[in-house]
Parts: sequence; structure tokens; C-alpha cells
Amino acid sequence: MLQFENVSIKGKNNIVIKDLTCNIPNQSIFLLKNEIKSKHFVTSIVGKRSLENGKIYIDDHFIKDNQIDNFPFFVISEDIGDYWINYKLIELTKLFAKYNGKDFVRNNSFSKYFSALSPVQKLKYFIDLGKSINRKILILENPVESLDYDDMEEFCDLMLNDLTKNNFIIIDRKMNEVYKNLKVPVYHF
Repeated sequence: MLQFENVSIKGKNNIVIKDLTCNIPNQSIFLLKNEIKSKHFVTSIVGKRSLENGKIYIDDHFIKDNQIDNFPFFVISEDIGDYWINYKLIELTKLFAKYNGKDFVRNNSFSKYFSALSPVQKLKYFIDLGKSINRKILILENPVESLDYDDMEEFCDLMLNDLTKNNFIIIDRKMNEVYKNLKVPVYHF
């Protein structure tokens, strides 16, 4: 469980969340107001951006700025390159070794393969990657933003069937029909 204790998060110029205290269940949706940038919110939650005030705990363990031994989060975003906080070098080494990564990366097969995937297939890939390196909570930042109708159906199936036993937080700006079907708590910030 994620716990917020008097948490204040500063946006670019002003405080966008002030003195938030609550317990968040392991499967939740956060809907953000326009003035709150999802990237600021996500990086604050995962301890990669200093909070203006307060503390965040996961399973009673305090998340200090840039310091947590077994990093519990895996952020999935269209800006995935911005979130290398997801990985520790030793994990990437083990992961690539497991999948014979030396040849995989050297031949640039990965980028050709990856660019051919649909948005939901890419999302599934990152979910599997997060699970394979034992992250406790998957954070999906704006996951439906670039999905068309067919992709949306596939995303709905993924959420309702494949992720029912996983801990996840969806961070988005607007309520979506898919989210309503998930039957998880929705928090408005």
C-alpha cells in the first residue's frame, strides 16, 4: 500500500498538491487537474524529485529522495527514456543475459522489432519487463492517450484479464470508459 503523509508537490512555479494525507490501495487511478504535470507527480511519488513537504511510504518503508534499496516502482510512459530510474545496471545486465542480449542489442534487432509493435503491444512489453525485474508497483502514465478504438479494446482486455493480480497506479488527465470497468478507486488531484 502507498501512503501519503502531509505531502505537498510543487509544480514549475507553485504548489499543485498541498498537505495530502491518505492511503492508496494497490490498484488505483489518479486523475490529475490540468495544472498538475503528470511527470512532476510521477517523479515525486517515486522519490526522484523532492517533495515540497511530507513523506511517502510503500508498505511502511519511507521513500527517500533518490534512495530506496529495492526500488518498488516501474514507470511506463510514452517518455520511457526519461524513466531510466526504473532500472539498475545489474538488473539490465541480468535481463539482457537472460535473453541473449548481447546479440540482440548489437544487431539493433530490438529497435526494429519494437517500432513495429502497436501501442498496446509496447505497453505489454514494458509491463512484462517491469514484472521480470520484480517491481511491486507498475505506474502507467497516460496509457490511453495515443490509443485508437481497436487498441482501446485490447487495453481493456489487458487491464481486466492480465493485470488483475498486479499492483498498478494509472495516472491520467481524464476519466475513460476503460477505467470505469476496472472497479478500482479513482482519486482526483
